[in-house]
Amino acid sequence: MRSEDDGSLAPVALFVYNRPEHTAATLSALARNHLAHLSDLTIFSDAPRTPEHGRAVSEVRNLLGKVGGFKSVSLVLRDKNFGLAKSIIDGVTAITKQHHQVIVLEDDLLTSPHFLDFMNTALKVYQNTPEVMHISGSNFPIKAPGTSPQVSFTVQPPVGGGRLGSALGKPLNLMLRHCSMQSTQMG
Repeated sequence: MRSEDDGSLAPVALFVYNRPEHTAATLSALARNHLAHLSDLTIFSDAPRTPEHGRAVSEVRNLLGKVGGFKSVSLVLRDKNFGLAKSIIDGVTAITKQHHQVIVLEDDLLTSPHFLDFMNTALKVYQNTPEVMHISGSNFPIKAPGTSPQVSFTVQPPVGGGRLGSALGKPLNLMLRHCSMQSTQMG
């Protein structure tokens, strides 16, 4: 387990759009993480794709001004619509250029209080393992031979609904271009 004060925690990137209830639930769960108060959070809010989405995007952005419980909170409020894939590629690329690692979430995920512990520990454990390009915190029920139920290895990362748990400082933007982006709804 990594020390809480060793300065090596991965920053967290959260991508939001027009779902205020989902965003509020995601932020609330994330703030209950044991390492939240030591983690830098950057929230990327895409601009409305259509005028009909404007009200919901504004509601989400109103929530973002009240976010607390983290070491720091930075907001990236897009003035034009990037779309999910471009927004994630742009945001993750920017953060990994500076920090070499990032934990990525979308606005429809509920994390356990141990999520940031798990992700940061896994980043440390696998940082020098070139075969591991992605760590996911999703609860996908796979039992690989010779592994515990808490750990599984797959050939393809389980991307979808923000299950992109982290980039290990490896070429994430290239990896994302080859993955299909899907949306998973909370409820």
